[in-house]
Amino acid sequence: MRYVAFFAVFAMSMLGGIAYLNPKIMRAYMLPWFYGPVSEVNPTLDWPAKIDQPYPNLELYDTDGKSLRLSDFRGQVLILHSVGMSCKACQAFSGGHEVGGLGGTVPLQKLKSFKSYFKKWTNTEFEDSRFKLVQIIFYGPDAIAAPTLEEAQQWAEHFGPALPKGTKILFADSSMLSRDTRGMIPCFQLVDQNFILRCDAGNEPRSDVFEDLLPLLKRAL
Repeated sequence: MRYVAFFAVFAMSMLGGIAYLNPKIMRAYMLPWFYGPVSEVNPTLDWPAKIDQPYPNLELYDTDGKSLRLSDFRGQVLILHSVGMSCKACQAFSGGHEVGGLGGTVPLQKLKSFKSYFKKWTNTEFEDSRFKLVQIIFYGPDAIAAPTLEEAQQWAEHFGPALPKGTKILFADSSMLSRDTRGMIPCFQLVDQNFILRCDAGNEPRSDVFEDLLPLLKRAL
């Protein structure tokens, strides 16, 4: 029995090391142990979103703790930014190089804020009434659980000054956590005025933020 326990611990350590070094393995094999199959996470929700289809009408929470539906923003062009609080890229896109990292995380050096990329590609400021940036925080600081209200408020207080004026910061509860959600950290999604998903840019096999989403925004202007 002692040897069985030893080999079990050894196997778990090896799997953990491999998953740490290879995020794709983490997403494919390790996360189901935490969240189960996607269909069991929230079977009533059509998730993840699909290109050229209505965006799932997520029930989310703002930093006052009030619940709302994502469809409340119907009629505006939405840029949805999926966030994990400890994600280095998420913090960089949120202006981490201007206000510093949060919770000991060092923002990814090779990325600038999405606000600056928007201005460079479209030659206009983000404070444009035709667009609204909505950050959705799916994962808290531990990168496993959904954020608490207090953690979402910390994010908003820290990055708010660096984000475009009018950015809406929302957070999800545990019913939204799945392998698909994990693969969205980070990503940007473009939703048109009719609440249809037009571009899904981020980790492969998604489209590219710079080659697809930003040029699409420029054409929209």
